[in-house]
Amino acid sequence: MAQVAGGNLWRSARRPLDLEWQVDIWRENRRLGSLAEILETIFACAFREPDSDRARRDPLDATRATHALQRIGEALVLGRNAAIAIPDR
Repeated sequence: MAQVAGGNLWRSARRPLDLEWQVDIWRENRRLGSLAEILETIFACAFREPDSDRARRDPLDATRATHALQRIGEALVLGRNAAIAIPDR
Protein backbone atom coordinates (compact mmCIF):
# COMPACT_ATOMS: atom_id res chain seq x y z
CA MET A 1 0.00 0.00 0.00
CA ALA A 2 2.89 2.33 0.74
CA GLN A 3 4.25 1.84 -2.79
CA VAL A 4 0.81 2.51 -4.30
CA ALA A 5 0.62 5.75 -2.33
CA GLY A 6 4.27 6.66 -2.92
CA GLY A 7 3.99 6.07 -6.66
CA ASN A 8 0.63 7.84 -6.87
CA LEU A 9 -0.89 4.68 -8.33
CA TRP A 10 -4.33 4.90 -6.70
CA ARG A 11 -6.13 5.72 -9.94
CA SER A 12 -4.98 2.56 -11.68
CA ALA A 13 -5.36 0.48 -8.50
CA ARG A 14 -9.12 1.17 -8.64
CA ARG A 15 -9.48 -0.69 -11.94
CA PRO A 16 -9.73 -4.46 -11.36
CA LEU A 17 -7.51 -5.62 -14.24
CA ASP A 18 -4.87 -2.96 -13.55
CA LEU A 19 -4.92 -3.90 -9.88
CA GLU A 20 -4.42 -7.54 -10.81
CA TRP A 21 -1.41 -6.59 -12.95
CA GLN A 22 0.00 -4.48 -10.11
CA VAL A 23 -0.34 -7.41 -7.72
CA ASP A 24 1.44 -9.67 -10.24
CA ILE A 25 4.24 -7.10 -10.58
CA TRP A 26 4.52 -6.88 -6.79
CA ARG A 27 4.65 -10.66 -6.41
CA GLU A 28 7.35 -10.99 -9.05
CA ASN A 29 9.57 -8.03 -8.05
CA ARG A 30 8.54 -7.18 -4.46
CA ARG A 31 8.22 -3.60 -5.68
CA LEU A 32 5.91 -1.68 -8.00
CA GLY A 33 8.19 0.96 -9.44
CA SER A 34 7.08 4.09 -11.23
CA LEU A 35 3.91 4.48 -13.25
CA ALA A 36 6.01 4.31 -16.42
CA GLU A 37 7.54 0.98 -15.31
CA ILE A 38 4.12 -0.43 -14.47
CA LEU A 39 2.66 0.67 -17.81
CA GLU A 40 5.58 -0.90 -19.64
CA THR A 41 4.99 -4.20 -17.85
CA ILE A 42 1.22 -4.03 -18.39
CA PHE A 43 1.67 -3.37 -22.11
CA ALA A 44 4.10 -6.26 -22.43
CA CYS A 45 1.55 -8.55 -20.77
CA ALA A 46 -1.31 -7.24 -22.87
CA PHE A 47 0.60 -7.82 -26.11
CA ARG A 48 1.14 -11.51 -25.38
CA GLU A 49 -1.32 -13.68 -27.27
CA PRO A 50 -2.54 -16.49 -24.99
CA ASP A 51 -3.54 -18.67 -27.96
CA SER A 52 -0.26 -20.05 -29.37
CA ASP A 53 -1.87 -21.03 -32.70
CA ARG A 54 -3.17 -17.51 -33.25
CA ALA A 55 0.18 -16.04 -32.17
CA ARG A 56 1.95 -18.03 -34.91
CA ARG A 57 -0.59 -17.05 -37.58
CA ASP A 58 -0.81 -13.37 -36.68
CA PRO A 59 2.24 -12.23 -34.68
CA LEU A 60 2.17 -8.85 -32.95
CA ASP A 61 5.45 -6.99 -32.76
CA ALA A 62 5.45 -5.52 -29.23
CA THR A 63 7.80 -2.68 -30.23
CA ARG A 64 5.52 -1.56 -33.06
CA ALA A 65 2.43 -1.93 -30.87
CA THR A 66 4.02 0.16 -28.10
CA HIS A 67 4.98 2.85 -30.61
CA ALA A 68 1.41 2.87 -31.96
CA LEU A 69 -0.01 3.26 -28.45
CA GLN A 70 2.37 6.13 -27.75
CA ARG A 71 1.24 7.90 -30.92
CA ILE A 72 -2.42 7.37 -30.04
CA GLY A 73 -1.77 8.75 -26.55
CA GLU A 74 0.01 11.78 -27.99
CA ALA A 75 -2.90 12.42 -30.36
CA LEU A 76 -5.37 12.24 -27.47
CA VAL A 77 -3.33 14.68 -25.38
CA LEU A 78 -2.72 17.12 -28.22
CA GLY A 79 -6.33 16.88 -29.37
CA ARG A 80 -7.55 17.25 -25.78
CA ASN A 81 -9.67 14.12 -26.04
CA ALA A 82 -10.26 11.65 -23.24
CA ALA A 83 -11.77 8.83 -25.27
CA ILE A 84 -11.80 7.14 -28.65
CA ALA A 85 -15.07 6.07 -30.22
CA ILE A 86 -14.79 2.66 -31.85
CA PRO A 87 -17.79 1.49 -33.87
CA ASP A 88 -19.04 -1.89 -32.69
CA ARG A 89 -21.12 -3.92 -35.11
